Parts: sequence; structure tokens; C-alpha cells
Amino acid sequence: MNKDKEILAELKKELESGKYKVDARFPSEHSLMNRFQASRITVNKVTEQLVMEGYLERGVKGSGTHVLNPVPFPLAHFAYIGPDSQFFQPIQTGLQEALFQEGCAVSIFYPVSTNVNKCIDCLSRSKYKGLFACAVGKLPDNFRLPVVYIDQGFSYSGHNHVICNDNYQGAFNMMQAVLSKGHRNVLISSTANEYIEDNRQQRLLGFSAAMKENGLLDTQQRQLKLAQNLSFATRCSIIKENIHRFGNISAIVTDSDNDAFTIMSVLHALGMEDRICVTGFGNIEVITKMYNLPSVEQFPQEMGIRAAMKMLSICRGEANASSLTEIETQLVNVEKIPEARN
Repeated sequence: MNKDKEILAELKKELESGKYKVDARFPSEHSLMNRFQASRITVNKVTEQLVMEGYLERGVKGSGTHVLNPVPFPLAHFAYIGPDSQFFQPIQTGLQEALFQEGCAVSIFYPVSTNVNKCIDCLSRSKYKGLFACAVGKLPDNFRLPVVYIDQGFSYSGHNHVICNDNYQGAFNMMQAVLSKGHRNVLISSTANEYIEDNRQQRLLGFSAAMKENGLLDTQQRQLKLAQNLSFATRCSIIKENIHRFGNISAIVTDSDNDAFTIMSVLHALGMEDRICVTGFGNIEVITKMYNLPSVEQFPQEMGIRAAMKMLSICRGEANASSLTEIETQLVNVEKIPEARN
């Protein structure tokens, strides 16, 4: 190790151990030259590095150098890219709180859809230590930073780490809860989204498995897909058409609270909100409270905390080449599912 690196490491160790208090005057360059038997150039270089890293602060001429922060903040700076929505905000809170406890920070980026790729490219060439990615799809194979994907359950090859829910089991449990109330004439609703397709697909598989286990085999025909770009009138028409197609529908099970909100709005417009039970997925409080909506709690804040811990383990070289962490879900408001009418 070079002389300047040896001195830098030793002084950092002393600062971080609390040997020098905040605002205390730091040893002069002359005293450091004598102590380490080093040249003025070497000592000056080390001192400047400590100033740059936030340990020290140069005073006005003649007042010397003082201790600014024995443990500079942040020790590491990460980035998050993803949507700015009610579901994703607790993920960001979990990230921020967990990283702050470890002396680290995270910058949040909400690029509009047309700027996502440009933002990803800028982040790849940035000085951030890693990236948390939500609902932006798989990043390029040559992306330079470590990545932890959150709420994206797809399997990736290579060095990828994913934190998500057990979407299949959560959906299976919700459908079982609906069927246990005697509902047999059920529709499944999903909104396709290329970035979260695997999560949605796992939920559809869970819904279908529960139906088949209960002898309902026409699950494919009962899937109602409402594209995000459809007008409200078109959604009304599609939902009404499917209700009439299957006759006496008593429940619509959705793969997101946002879908459930849309369907409840449509049913209200059609005067059917009291005839059909609707369930969601995600437990977005403003929606579940508005409609007393049965939903699936995904614990997004816990996902954020787990993602932060995974990223820190990657940076410490403690993580495997790839990993998938699935957090258990929990049904909420299931008591609001009514008994099916005969």
C-alpha cells in the first residue's frame, strides 16, 4: 500500500473511532509529517482527501483544519427509479429508513415513461453505488451498477436480485376466501402491464388454481382484461358484456386495487355495485377504506427494507450471484366478502 493510502486509512480509523470530536482542531500538517515521517506533499494530499470525503473542514487562513464529521453521511448513496404512486411510496419509505440506519442515503427518480431509458442510461454512468428498480422492466445486461428489483417477480438470468411477494399464494388465498362464501359464478380481472406482467401472471395462476381445485375449470374464459388505455365507456361496455355473457355474476376478483377501483366505478355507473362483490390486491388504503374492499396486503414497506438490506449485502460482497426473496401476503377485509345469494 502506498504511503498516502496507509496514512489515510489510519486517520479514517481514528476519526471513526471517536478519537477526534466534532469541531475539534485536527492535528496540523507539520505534526502529521513528523508522526508519519512523510513529506508535506503526501500529508497535504491525505488531508485534502479527508476534506473531500466530508471528515474535515478547512478553516479560514490561520485557524487550522477542524473535524466536520467523524462518520461522514452518507457512507454510500444509492438511487431508486420507479413510479410515484400510493403503492410504491411505502417501498421508498422502507428503503430510506433502512438505509439511513446504516448511514446511507437514496435518491428517488420518477421519470415520465418517455424518459425512463434516458434516466437509466444516466444512472448507469453515475457515482451511485447501486440502483433499486421498480416497474421499469429488466435493465440492460451491461448496466454498470448493482441492481435490486422490487415488486418485480420475474426470474432473470445472471447477477440479479429480486424482492417481491408470494403473488401466487396471495391470489390463491383470496380466491379461496371468495369461493368459501358460496360464490361460483366468478370473473377474474387483470390489467396487462409489460413491466409487472410476471407478478400479474402469478396472481392469475393463483386465482385459476383455486378455482380448479373447487371444480371450476373454465378459468381462461373467465379472465376479464381491461387495457389501461381504454375509455371509461369502453370499460363499462366490456364489463357489462361479460356479466351478461356468464349471467348472474356474483364476484369479480382483481389482481390490483386500482383495477378494483375501476370496476367498482363501472358497477356504480351500471347500478350493480350492490349485486357483485369485488376484491383487490395491494391493500391501497384510500381504496380499501372507500369501498370496504377485501384485498391482499403486500407489505410494501417491508419490501423496501428487505431490498435495502440486500443491496448493502451486495456492496459488502456477502450476497450470492442472484437471489429471489418472496414476502408472504395477508388477506385483509375478508369479512366484507358477502355470502353468495341463491
